[in-house]
Amino acid sequence: MYNTFDPNKSTRNYNCRVRESVVNGVKQLSLDNRYLHVSVLPGKGTDIVEFLYKPLDLDAMYHSWTGVRDPARRMPTSPDPGGVFFDTYEGGWQELFPSIGTATTYRGAKLPFHGEVHSLNWDYCVEKDAEDEVTVKFSVRTIRTPYLLEKWLTLRSDEPALHIRERATNEGMAPLQFSWGHHPALGPAFLDGSCTIELPAGEKRLHPYPGTRLKPGDYRWPNAMLDDGAPIDLSKVLPPEKKCPIEFGVTGLREGNVEVRNHNHGLAFGLKWDVRQLPCIWFWEPDCGGQDYPSFGRDYCLGVEPWTNLPEPLASLAERGAGVHIAPGETKELELTAYCRTF
Repeated sequence: MYNTFDPNKSTRNYNCRVRESVVNGVKQLSLDNRYLHVSVLPGKGTDIVEFLYKPLDLDAMYHSWTGVRDPARRMPTSPDPGGVFFDTYEGGWQELFPSIGTATTYRGAKLPFHGEVHSLNWDYCVEKDAEDEVTVKFSVRTIRTPYLLEKWLTLRSDEPALHIRERATNEGMAPLQFSWGHHPALGPAFLDGSCTIELPAGEKRLHPYPGTRLKPGDYRWPNAMLDDGAPIDLSKVLPPEKKCPIEFGVTGLREGNVEVRNHNHGLAFGLKWDVRQLPCIWFWEPDCGGQDYPSFGRDYCLGVEPWTNLPEPLASLAERGAGVHIAPGETKELELTAYCRTF
C-alpha cells in the first residue's frame, strides 16, 4: 500500500526525529528523542530491536546470536510446522497476532508459532515529524486470516517513553476469535543478576509452563519451586551462571504494569497497559531454549509479555468459546506504553 518516508523533511538531528535505513536487507526505522533511541523493523513484523536509554547508553533489548535476518530471503533447511519464528529470531520485541504459542489450525487456516504478523513486511508512513513529537503508522494484512492490523508508534520530546496504539479489524464476513500479545525480551547489558521483576500489589496466581524447570503446583507470586524441590523467588532474575529454563504466566493482575529494575545501574524498563485488554503476563527466564534447539545454551534473556490469554492453541480457545471475539467489520483496540526510568 505505502512505504512513505521523506528524507527532505527528516534531516533534523535534535529533539524528536525519525530515520530510515536497511539492516541485512531489512528496512529499519529509528525513532529518537533526548532520552530514547528506538529501532523498528517494518520489513520484519515491526520488531523493536533497540530500546536504548541514552543517558546511560543502555539498550534494554535482548540481541540473539542470529542477528537480523530477512524471512523473505531465507528458505528453511527443512519444513517446520512452527514457521520461521526461531530461524529469524533476532531477539528484541515481536507482535503476536492472531494467535499465541504453538502452531495451530483455526477455521481451516494453518497458523504458525506465535501467529502471522511477526515475519511479514509491514507498510508504514510518517504521520508526524516535528521537534516535539514523531509518530509513525504501520499496517499489515494477515495472509491466512482476514485481519487488518494497524499500529502507531509515538515518541514525545519530554518523555523517556514509547507510546503504542493499535487496532485490529476483521475484514471477513464471519465472526472470529483471536489471541493478541507483545513479546519483548530483555538482555545484556541491561539484564543481569541484580535485576528484579516488580508487579502491582495484590494476590497473583502463577501458572508454570510444562517442560521447564518449574515444578507443577498451585503458586502465588513470586514464590514457586524448582523440579528438584528447591524454592525460588521468581521476582529475582537469575544471574547468567545460574540460568535455567523457566517459563510461567501470571494472572490476577489489578493493573497492567510491570517493571524490570536493574539495581546495578539504577535503571528500570517498564510496560503499562489496560489490564482489561491484556489480563495476563507471560515470563520466560533466563534460558528459555535450554540446551536444545533453538538456543543450545546460548540465551541469557528475560521475556516480559502482556497477553490476552495464557498460551493455548487458538483452535482450543475457540472450542471453549475463549479468546477475543470479533464480529465481521468490527475493530478492537489496544494501547501500551514502554518506558525507562532511573531510580
